[in-house]
Amino acid sequence: MWPDKFRHLTVASVLVLAFPILLLNVPKGASVFLAATFVALMVSRHGLADTARANAEVFRPLSLAILTVLVICLGSILHFDLGWNTIDNPSRMILALLACLLVMHVGADTRLLWTGAIIGLVTAAAVIAWQALMLKIERPSAGLPPIVFANMVAAIALIGFVRPDNDWRSHALAWGGLFLAAVILILNGSRGPWMALVVTTLPLLAVRHRGMRASAYLGILLVLALLIALAFTLPGEGLAKRFQEIGSDIQRFGKGDADSGVGARLLMWELGFQALLAHPLTGIGLNQYGQLMMNLPKCPAAQFCVKHGHNDLMEALTTLGLPGLVMLGAMYAVPARIFWRMRRAARARSDAVGESLAVAGLAVVMATCISGLTQVTLAHQVNIVFYAGAVGLLLGLSAQQARASSG
Repeated sequence: MWPDKFRHLTVASVLVLAFPILLLNVPKGASVFLAATFVALMVSRHGLADTARANAEVFRPLSLAILTVLVICLGSILHFDLGWNTIDNPSRMILALLACLLVMHVGADTRLLWTGAIIGLVTAAAVIAWQALMLKIERPSAGLPPIVFANMVAAIALIGFVRPDNDWRSHALAWGGLFLAAVILILNGSRGPWMALVVTTLPLLAVRHRGMRASAYLGILLVLALLIALAFTLPGEGLAKRFQEIGSDIQRFGKGDADSGVGARLLMWELGFQALLAHPLTGIGLNQYGQLMMNLPKCPAAQFCVKHGHNDLMEALTTLGLPGLVMLGAMYAVPARIFWRMRRAARARSDAVGESLAVAGLAVVMATCISGLTQVTLAHQVNIVFYAGAVGLLLGLSAQQARASSG
């Protein structure tokens, strides 16, 4: 016999629980989640149209946003006669719609979202500690690209941080997950995701500690500042070392040496800006940023010999021209607007769970945008599957919670 709390467990509930665990800890976990979501939706397809109509306030703008992304990318492919495989990563934005529709259609246990987040972070921390301490891997990332892995760690920790309830256990799990993420990022050494975690946490404090006095807020900020300063004093740790390298990398770039982490980005952005000025309306073609770099004399050995621009905005403008701005707006601004509206509605009806879900969605968008300052979300399959999956699940859970609390 199943325990009562698992008796009505749906396939969407299982996917909500498994999402952070799969993406952080399982090889090809992104592909597994994508395939499982598609199969689950096909099995449960009866009545999907009715569900979409009943949730039009979420389904319609999300559908239009994803359609905008695909149309702009397809237009670039047709204009430049590029291979159809170029649409591969952008097409995975459809997962946001599939995951959202699945949760709204069959329902899911919202509590499992936060359970999966803490399990995913604990297991990821164990893997990273093993890689760093035993295998001596310089930038441990569980077999994924270091920045991509760090992006997901930061976003999952932020989702866990805004878990509802104000009891000691919820606070302990929220802060514990944030601490685990900080440790992982220190060992991993990725600067962008670290900034995303720190900057996004600050406005979330008001959600984590509802009704907190201004003096208490300032006290928490002081403690966090001290802990961050302490993290940068740890000898030999990857994150502190990489931040310390920024100044020397800029000096090297000024002397004509771009073969460093910061120098490579500065060179990539400089060339990308020049390409944008030459092709402002069409860009140079979807996924063609690497052509700017590979033609340089030192390629393919130097750090700047990469296939993307390490910046969402520069990548979109350089490869797609001004329509790239529209695409980024569809990817980020549209989900953020839906989450913001859901947060206001949840707050108006005093729905703490609904507010936490909507704020978690806003946190994912904000953290992804900040990480996108030094990374391209669409450049890696895992990255875009994570972003689309997180947005879709959180939108679906928010819509489900709104119906439940209003009914």
